[in-house]
Amino acid sequence: MGYKVELVGHSGDQGGDLIANKEGERVLIQAKCYRDWSTGNAAVQQVVGAMNHYNCNKTIVVTTSHFTSEAIILAKDNKTELVSKERLQELLLKYLGESWF
Repeated sequence: MGYKVELVGHSGDQGGDLIANKEGERVLIQAKCYRDWSTGNAAVQQVVGAMNHYNCNKTIVVTTSHFTSEAIILAKDNKTELVSKERLQELLLKYLGESWF
């Protein structure tokens, strides 16, 4: 997708896993790998709360599952993009020619 990606996720990472940079856009990404439950408010709260800490101008939460209705509402209110399992599958096929699910 043309982004330069920096891994920032570790214990005590302030709520971000990756920072993607491209053409002045600095995106903080929170990634959740869940199989048996939906991604909730906490993931959105974490990435929104960490946005200024990492000096980013956009936030995204990516999950291998789905989002709760509460997380969807909170993300909309905070202009956070949500990428659910289906969208992630589309992106993997489009940009990597792979399916991981």
